[in-house]
Order: sequence, then structure tokens, then C-alpha cells
Amino acid sequence: MTPEDILYKQFRNLPVFRSKKFIDWVHKKYGKCVHHLTGSQGRQKLMDYLVVPIDLDDHQKAEKEKEKYFINNLARSFSLLCEYLQEIGG
Repeated sequence: MTPEDILYKQFRNLPVFRSKKFIDWVHKKYGKCVHHLTGSQGRQKLMDYLVVPIDLDDHQKAEKEKEKYFINNLARSFSLLCEYLQEIGG
């Protein structure tokens, strides 16, 4: 198991955090679909705060290479969350 696989599995074990406000903000700001980096269990998305805006064409690629896509976009996801927090915080 690679370090990337281990990190991905650790993030998938975080508690479920949902935020319709954040997801709506990403949709409005970027006009794209939202891809949850940690995926889902059953029909429940795991972490709304770990998302990136994505085109529908790229979504299938992200689903095929989940761990790699997670690692490559984790910093982008954190930056997006920081941008949101700055905007709502004043």
C-alpha cells in the first residue's frame, strides 16, 4: 500500500460533514459540478468540505483514479475551503 493510499483511507474514515451552503457556494462561484474527494459510502457523501469544482468530462477520470485524484487535488480543496471561509468571515 502506497502512502497515498494510506492517506486516502484515513480521510475516508473522518466523520461525515455536510454543508449545503458550502456546496451551493462552490456551484455559484465556479459554475461547475462538485466532486467529493473522499467519495461516499452508500448514497451518503462523506465530506462536503473536501470538494473541487469539476467538469462532467473530468468526473469519470476522477472516479477511475480516486486515490490519485484525491492526492492531486487535496491542496486545491483546502484552498477552496479557505477562500470560502474568508468570504463568509468578512
